[in-house]
Amino acid sequence: MSEIRVDTISEKTSANGVAVDSLGIKDGKITNLMNATLSAADLGTGLHVKTADSGATVNAAADELVIEASGNGGMTILNGTSSAGAIHFGDSGNNAIGYIAYQHNNNHMVFGVNNTEVVNIHDNGVAAFNNGIALGVGTANTASNVLDDYEEGDFAVTTTYAQSGSWGLASTSNTLHYIKVGKLVSIQGQLILNAHSSASGIGYINLPFTNSNQTENGDYAVATMQTVNATKNSNTFTAYVQPNLARLYFDTIDATSLNNAALAAWDADTIMNISIVYHST
Repeated sequence: MSEIRVDTISEKTSANGVAVDSLGIKDGKITNLMNATLSAADLGTGLHVKTADSGATVNAAADELVIEASGNGGMTILNGTSSAGAIHFGDSGNNAIGYIAYQHNNNHMVFGVNNTEVVNIHDNGVAAFNNGIALGVGTANTASNVLDDYEEGDFAVTTTYAQSGSWGLASTSNTLHYIKVGKLVSIQGQLILNAHSSASGIGYINLPFTNSNQTENGDYAVATMQTVNATKNSNTFTAYVQPNLARLYFDTIDATSLNNAALAAWDADTIMNISIVYHST
């Protein structure tokens, strides 16, 4: 057994002198350095930094660097206020194929997978995922279980189509509110006409998202609609979406069928309260 012990090494000849006090090297271990033991033979196959024995063992799949304490323990990465601190995971094909980084300039924490940033935790705690979250399938990535979008806001109706004649909306009452969760779109609000010139036949307004195209006509959706100041009863009016179109069509219905008569029953002060849910593309 060999042992090298140095009690004091001092350099007094420069302002940046070096002092090592009570340094010991024994059995492959450097002891009493910064109140820790650096060992290549205690735990793991690489470097072991130890302030006290925890009584724990180390997993052989991750034992090149072991940091051990009997109480709280850890590692600190310090950087400038406009820089970033990072841990990179590399291989022979890419030295940063995966990474974790903290950006001090904007206080964001980012995670990278396959050399691409996939998660960004903003300084207010909001986490942004660039490809969605798979729900209800454990760790699998099943397309039908991925929630990949959330959006809400207001949109102004810009298209008021009439097969014949014309009609228009008041600029103070031409906006609907929407919420989009994944592919499910919910729209509601009130529209008020301020113009009507012999409008008749097929009529529609634009929608913010295109309706999907499902099998067996699963893409049709009907709105709940209340109409005021019209020449027909409110319960005769309806609205619906068709596949592959970002349009809400208006119509009236009798006991048996649609008849494209909604526009002809409106006036320049007609009010429509609308609510519809449909699947977007």
